[in-house]
Amino acid sequence: SADGTERTLTDDAGRTVTVPAEIDKIYCAIPTSEAMAVTLAPEKLVGWVNQPSDAMLKYLPASMASLPVLGGWMGQQVTANMEAIINANPDVILYSYGSNSTDTDVSTYAQYADQIASDSGKPCIVFDGNLNKLADNYRWLGQVIGVQERSEKLAAYVEEKLAAVAEAVAKVPASEIVTCYYAEGQGGLATDQSGSTHTQVIDFCNVKNVAVVDGFAGAKGQGMIEVSMESVIGWNPQVILVSGSTPANYASIKDGDSWKDIQAVKDGKIYQTPIIPFGWFDRPPNATRVLGCQWFAGLIYPKYYTADVREDIKDYFDLFYNVNITDAEIDTILSPNPVLA
Repeated sequence: SADGTERTLTDDAGRTVTVPAEIDKIYCAIPTSEAMAVTLAPEKLVGWVNQPSDAMLKYLPASMASLPVLGGWMGQQVTANMEAIINANPDVILYSYGSNSTDTDVSTYAQYADQIASDSGKPCIVFDGNLNKLADNYRWLGQVIGVQERSEKLAAYVEEKLAAVAEAVAKVPASEIVTCYYAEGQGGLATDQSGSTHTQVIDFCNVKNVAVVDGFAGAKGQGMIEVSMESVIGWNPQVILVSGSTPANYASIKDGDSWKDIQAVKDGKIYQTPIIPFGWFDRPPNATRVLGCQWFAGLIYPKYYTADVREDIKDYFDLFYNVNITDAEIDTILSPNPVLA
């Protein structure tokens, strides 16, 4: 505006949004944006959508532990405490969506954001949370909230590491491409197919997601389809990846009678996605996926992605969270450990 107190921007849903020139307080409408907000400007976050675990908080700035839980707008599931959000008085509300979900048109997210802005009386900006846009998002959000120097460092890291992973996994010959089943939900018999926002790390690392379910496009981007034990046995994956959000599945797959003839189980190639301080893969798909790609590429294709992944993890925690993480802490974060959940 002419007096410099406001500015107008166009978000990824094509909406024109007017925001304050100075942004001191931010809120995330859904958990997908929280990792990006916390790594960019933790001092500006006014609250959480859901209660963070102690395991998460251990690696975040101390002030994060005292932030209130204010709820959010997860598609049809609205838990937002409107009075509390209005009282927290954010200058802007962030809403990120995954453009890999072919089933939800961006106009739906525009409608959600318009509703959030209308409910809260606060500007709501939408950005595309696709893994391939992560560096751009850091730069863009850094400009919006006024932390460009910080955002450039994080964006440059994301660009460098994703390019290194992409270059390495592109060298894997067709005959060596590993097949993987992503075990989620009750008993591990739910999954997300290739092309879903939830499995973008698997696709990015040139690993073949075995799940093919006819006529399934995902429940409005929220994902997960139930599958039968027979289907998984038929797919016979070389690797089973257990979602860290359902950690009890690790032991039941590893030791369960019905899984024992699957190649991955016979070979002991069952891994669990790390979730500290935010999910490295999904639930929700967030900015930590840059680390998920490095970890997964190193795990599946060590001959091609030869970086020292433990050093990668230390560098990431140092740069993104200002934390010096120990080897023992890395062991805990990487271990299939239901206690973390």
